[in-house]
Amino acid sequence: MISGGNPVGGGNPAGTGSSLNFIGKHAYGYSGVIDTNSNNETTLLLFSMPSSTYFVGRIIFNATATSGSIITYKVLLDNQIILQYAQANSAASDQGEPDNSIPIILPNESTIKITATNQNAQNEGQCVLLTGEMYA
Repeated sequence: MISGGNPVGGGNPAGTGSSLNFIGKHAYGYSGVIDTNSNNETTLLLFSMPSSTYFVGRIIFNATATSGSIITYKVLLDNQIILQYAQANSAASDQGEPDNSIPIILPNESTIKITATNQNAQNEGQCVLLTGEMYA
């Protein structure tokens, strides 16, 4: 468990942002909705893991994409892809699939980058939720 100082920490502990935030032993990253456009990889979260701790949790991808679009999400650990997930939307009302909650473990002293690439020509909102616990 992370100890000492303010029990709430991180880049923006009250809301969205690109960093990992902490409340006691819990950690989370909420990107908020970020517009992506045609075939450009867009960073949703980017942070460094603290030393002497590791993260165990779940990652959920979500799109506000229109019909016919394909969104590719990547999780990179020290610039190496460790997870890639593609979501094809069949209707304008798709908001991500409820079964895309993916378990993940992130090691200490590593850099984590989570991206989305939109293969549609128009801007579409994407977001990622990363929630779990920190262990020493």
